[in-house]
Amino acid sequence: MSVGGSDEDILISRDDNEDKEEHKKTVSISLLSPPKRFRWPLFIATTILGLAALVAVIVAFTVKPLINKSLEDVSLDKHTRLFTISRGTRVVLKSKLGVSIKQALPKAYLGDWLYRIRWEGEAVVTVTNQNETDESAECVNVSWHSFDVRGTLEDCIELGDSHWYGGAEMYRQTWPMEADGHHEMRPFVSSDELNESLNKTFGSVLQPIWLSSDGVAIIVDASVPLHVGFNSTFDGTGGKLCLQSKHNAFAYPHWNDAKPVVLDYVLCTHDDVKSLYQYVASTYWDPPDGIPAVSMMERPLWSMYVQYFRMSVSQVNVLEFANKIIENGFSYSNVEICGKYSTYYGDLEFDDERFPNVSQMTSELERKGFNVTLWVYPFANIDSKAFQYGAAKSFWVTGANIHLNLVSWQNTPEGEGTAILDATNQTARQWFVSKLKHIQSKYNIKSFKFDAGEVNYLPQFYTTSQRLQNPGDFSAYYSSIATAFCPLSQVRVGYFTQHLPVFVSVMRKQPTWGINNGLHSLITSVLTLGVMGYPFVIPDAVGGSTSNTFDSQMSCPSDELFIRWAQATAFMPVMQFSLSPWSSCFNDSSIVTRLAHEAVELHENVSRYIVRLALNSVTTQEPIVRPLWWIAPNDTTAHVVNDQFLLGDNVLVAPVIHEAQRKRDIYIPKGKWCDTRHSNTSPPYNGPKLLANFPAPLNVIPYFVRCSQVQNIFSTK
Repeated sequence: MSVGGSDEDILISRDDNEDKEEHKKTVSISLLSPPKRFRWPLFIATTILGLAALVAVIVAFTVKPLINKSLEDVSLDKHTRLFTISRGTRVVLKSKLGVSIKQALPKAYLGDWLYRIRWEGEAVVTVTNQNETDESAECVNVSWHSFDVRGTLEDCIELGDSHWYGGAEMYRQTWPMEADGHHEMRPFVSSDELNESLNKTFGSVLQPIWLSSDGVAIIVDASVPLHVGFNSTFDGTGGKLCLQSKHNAFAYPHWNDAKPVVLDYVLCTHDDVKSLYQYVASTYWDPPDGIPAVSMMERPLWSMYVQYFRMSVSQVNVLEFANKIIENGFSYSNVEICGKYSTYYGDLEFDDERFPNVSQMTSELERKGFNVTLWVYPFANIDSKAFQYGAAKSFWVTGANIHLNLVSWQNTPEGEGTAILDATNQTARQWFVSKLKHIQSKYNIKSFKFDAGEVNYLPQFYTTSQRLQNPGDFSAYYSSIATAFCPLSQVRVGYFTQHLPVFVSVMRKQPTWGINNGLHSLITSVLTLGVMGYPFVIPDAVGGSTSNTFDSQMSCPSDELFIRWAQATAFMPVMQFSLSPWSSCFNDSSIVTRLAHEAVELHENVSRYIVRLALNSVTTQEPIVRPLWWIAPNDTTAHVVNDQFLLGDNVLVAPVIHEAQRKRDIYIPKGKWCDTRHSNTSPPYNGPKLLANFPAPLNVIPYFVRCSQVQNIFSTK
């Protein structure tokens, strides 16, 4: 049905549907499970109005701005383009539609939509109701079509008094999101932020979904060439999150054709932020297919990245590293060999000079109880055998007007270039997997960490074997290769890949305290990935894993920072070390080692509980590490607490994240909580309550357990 439309409108709708049908085909990957995609029709018919109601609407339209069919829920003023959504008597969202529209006077139509407004020669916006299976969820679809190939569409959502979560991993990972104040408009694609201008890009895990404390969700369709920015002014009040759609030569090269620009998204409301998360998770992504390795949740992961990355990793220092772990009395699951262990990236063979007898090395490590993990990359040096073979088979991503389509990889020696695997090419993926399985079988390698995979590593004007509906699909294809090596495999990128039963590593952190990629941001990053649907998170290595200056010298954390970092990660799904506690970095390595031991023991004591939470996430999609509002969704204080977290519903953790801090304020949400360290002497704390200046000496991380669950949390293995 069309009311006031044109052949131009019909053509736009047909092209959009064809794009979505084509995307259904391209993500049907035989080697891996495809990422779930949300799709909604542009026009969903509502109940035909009775004659009396129709007359009433027409009369109302003649005397005031266009009125929708659900008067108490949605309102759009066609002249000011102010759009509001209410829940009951409360306005939960305000936005300014069509910020980029230049004309003042549109045409408005009634039909099987809530609204349809057209600006001749510029754009048309259609707002429709969506039928939801959840009676408490109310959703509308906002769909723009520009008539200009080079046009721009932009809507801005007022942040107001709400607090917002999700969207993307960030260098400065504030919680809630709006606390950061300002992010300039940029393409919404993944980047290795430590290889880009700091705080100028989005990180390695992202998806275009944002949740608010008022129970409002924004879900942008994957077909949109999306740019996102937010700042602290919106018509003089509060902040705004702006969604912009436009062609971009690098981020969205496949949109540089004759098709008009689109901006298509859904706005949903629910009872509260927790109920909203549960609805969005069950509707817009798939639950995990299983859980990754239990051993990595029970015992620490040991990576060689920090201590050996800047030198040539070798068989000698791999064994030395493992022996030191044992000598210092630490437990372990995996030992990770990273860096350039091969002569050339891509060849996936150990360098003979540095690794004279790999089988002997891995056999010795296995006897000692280590699982050996290799870092692998989707890159190949131009001097490698892999590059030559892959070039002949068209296994590398191609670009336009660039010789050999080389890209820059941060681990590549100066002056050398690398090609990047076309992860959308099924034959290329199978070849890559076969190479990995060969080295795995030959040397008894247990699994792999799949490093990189961000969109920023694609060459300029990239072209892939399978057309990408969204650049994030490239990361999804690459991440899904890891499923061939479960349950020990790891990735660091994600785009609607919540269904993969793999660990997801948080971006590398710096050895600093603050929210700018330091210890504080570790907590907010894990919380953010949790509400994005990724429960199996590996926090960055204790003490951080990158320098501040990217120079050749390792940047050492302070003794205190290392200890506080270890304490915080003790309550996270995986505990990871890379800089050893006995390192010469520290002023007093004996104290650091002793307190790191205590943190590891604490992690092992709660590991059974962590595994139960992991199993639970498969059916409920609930995160393992949760924000305080998870158990108090209407508690306005819980909405903004960013230096505490919950492990499940029953453990409240309040890490120390400031230097020289020996006391800290702790917010106790509703419930009856016990300080198990002093269970015989301390009375329970009844929340909600603020504990001011709670003691936190260097050897203590404050945490509380729901009093009725103490025995269940610390059960004997």
